[in-house]
Amino acid sequence: MGGGGGGYGGFGGCGGDGEGLSSRCFDALEAWAFEQLRAAAHAAYLASPQHAQFLAFSALQARPLAEADFILFRVLGRGGFGAVNGCKRSTTGKLYAMKVMSRRHIKAKKSESMCWNERRILERVASAFVVSLKYAFTSETDLFLILDLMTGGDLGFHLSQMGTFTYEMARYYTGRIVLALDHLHTQGILYRDLKPENILLGEDGRSRISDMGLACRATPDLVGACGTRGYWAPEMRVREPDGSRKPYDFRVDWFSTGCVLYEFISGVCPFRTERAKNWCIDTIPEKDKRIDKATLEMEPEFTTDRFNPWAKDLCSHLLVKDPDRRLGRKGCVDIMLHPWFGDLDWDRLAQDQLPPPFIPNKDINAAPRRAIGSFVDPNSRKTAITQADRDVFKGWEYTGEAAFQEEVVDFLRHQGQRVDDLDSVMASSSCCSVC
Repeated sequence: MGGGGGGYGGFGGCGGDGEGLSSRCFDALEAWAFEQLRAAAHAAYLASPQHAQFLAFSALQARPLAEADFILFRVLGRGGFGAVNGCKRSTTGKLYAMKVMSRRHIKAKKSESMCWNERRILERVASAFVVSLKYAFTSETDLFLILDLMTGGDLGFHLSQMGTFTYEMARYYTGRIVLALDHLHTQGILYRDLKPENILLGEDGRSRISDMGLACRATPDLVGACGTRGYWAPEMRVREPDGSRKPYDFRVDWFSTGCVLYEFISGVCPFRTERAKNWCIDTIPEKDKRIDKATLEMEPEFTTDRFNPWAKDLCSHLLVKDPDRRLGRKGCVDIMLHPWFGDLDWDRLAQDQLPPPFIPNKDINAAPRRAIGSFVDPNSRKTAITQADRDVFKGWEYTGEAAFQEEVVDFLRHQGQRVDDLDSVMASSSCCSVC
């Protein structure tokens, strides 16, 4: 045999003079072999249906979204600026919830910053315990948020059907609330609107908190009552001796957690009971002000037929009026270690692996359409939307990378049923070949 040439394009450097093999002797041969395999495999891939699917999905991901990309189903509820509908992305069949917010209504209420606040907070949240944002886009008349679809109804609805929850259910939902709030607090976000109606169930029974409309970044000078009367913490209503409002922090969310846990067990929020509504009735004629006064002064009652000693202890410590003494002031760990949670497996719960104690039925777990009503705002009909108003929401668009990947996975699992949709995407002018 000859020296360095050989029949493989000249793989030299193998020490043919008896000096032994170099440590890099086979590098060139290895590179050549890999290139032959790559070329053959890549050519086959380019001609495969899988590559066609990749091009279709790439085009789909790059294309700006619009309302026409979704098929709307029944209305699920109403928000502050419009309706929330179930919907399906037409090209992949993935189900979502679509929150529609009227530009006119937003302008009429001067709520542009509030809407941007919700949109930015949703983009930052990534938790199995919080309803998350998948897409955001705009039209000439509306803003859109595409969110996780929770078809199991809200816990307010289920409480109205059941009256109260079992301890097993209350423990499970409260545990997920604690983990959701901890995730937000770790991000520097206060939730400020915890109530059963804002805790939604998926079809599998897992709960998530929803609606970031009143959430905000924690700041040293945060003041002002916010949320739902009867669930907000006393420090939101307290004023300093000079009449100024007292700043508050994440501890307000733990007070609301106490209100919600009390309601899970008893069937009513502690500061929306008849006793609270009639607090100081002889001196305060307005019911709302009586509820506020009760929140500041009244100690909730714990009946022995509903509250065992540990349940009473946990609720009492969450509902302490002084935030400096309230359970949770040091973070969520003190709450998680409370004996009422017993043998709750926090590790499995945190990994979203703990089976839920209740699976909602397949019926529509929401109020009927007539109860939800249609969203008509006569005050905003005369509000004109200018180009400057539209510019306020430049950059609203958002595509969650993980969301699209989940869609692709779900699509491929059922691709035999939806090949026509892929073909239509590939036939569009937006589908370009990638070299």
